[in-house]
Amino acid sequence: MRQEIRWTLAKDKSAPCSLGRNGPVNTFGIEAWEAGDEVIISPLRKNGAAARCAIALPADMTILNQAIAMLGRVRDEITARPAQAPS
Repeated sequence: MRQEIRWTLAKDKSAPCSLGRNGPVNTFGIEAWEAGDEVIISPLRKNGAAARCAIALPADMTILNQAIAMLGRVRDEITARPAQAPS
């Protein structure tokens, strides 16, 4: 089953940039789905269409749990940063 996460950015923030087959893509979400023995993750453009790039992970619970834990550690590092003063 296809899953997606979409985000809306504050007006003073630029979209994260993914690099795809046709060059840079302003990224406004991600989608993920199972494809046999792989899990595919792809960036979404502003119009909701998938960009022409993807990451394929093995559909292996150990590897997926490691990827989830890694993202959790990145989240924790970001959370631990001191707040930045507005410019």
